Amino acid sequence: MKRLIVIEGFDRSGKDTLMNDLVNVELSNTYIYLNNLEGLPKYDKEQEDFLSWLNKFIQIQVNKINELFDKYDNVIMTRFIISDEVYSTLFNREHTVIKYLNQLRKDIEIINYCLLFNSFEDYLTRLKIIEVNEIQYNDNEFNRINDLYKNLVYKSIGSRIFYIRYNTSKLEIFKDFIEYVYK
Repeated sequence: MKRLIVIEGFDRSGKDTLMNDLVNVELSNTYIYLNNLEGLPKYDKEQEDFLSWLNKFIQIQVNKINELFDKYDNVIMTRFIISDEVYSTLFNREHTVIKYLNQLRKDIEIINYCLLFNSFEDYLTRLKIIEVNEIQYNDNEFNRINDLYKNLVYKSIGSRIFYIRYNTSKLEIFKDFIEYVYK
C-alpha cells in the first residue's frame, strides 16, 4: 500500500522543522516533498489571486504526488486536506483540495500527523521562545482553529494528534512521528 503522510497543524507548531529534520534521515522508500509556496498571495489582501494560485498549486501537488508514487511507497508532505478544510471553514472560502482528491491514485492510504498546541498559553510562550513578535491569533481564534483541526483529525482514520507544550523539543516531535508512522 502506498502512503501519503501529511504533517498538519497549527502555525508555528514545528511542521517545517520536522520536515527539514526528516530530509536528513534515511527513511526506507520515502520521498520528502517540500512545498514550494513561491508566489503565494496573501489571502486577506488578494482573495481572487489567492484562490487562483491555490487551485493551480493543488493541481501541481496532486500530479507530483501521483508521479512520486511510481518510485516511492511513502511520500511525506505538509498541509493538504485537513489544513485546507480548516482554513476554508475559518475564512468561509471554497474548499479546494477536496475537488482534486479523485485525481489521486486509488491505491494511496492518507495518514495525517497533526501538531497542535496543548493550550493558548503554550502557543504564546512558544512564540516568545522562538522570538516571533507577531501573534496571529487571539484566544478565541486559536481555540476555533484547534477545535477544527481536532474534529477533522478525529474523523480521519489512521490519523494522530501530537500536543505540543511550550517546552516540547523538536526531538520529541521527531521521535513520536517516526514511531507512529514507521511502527
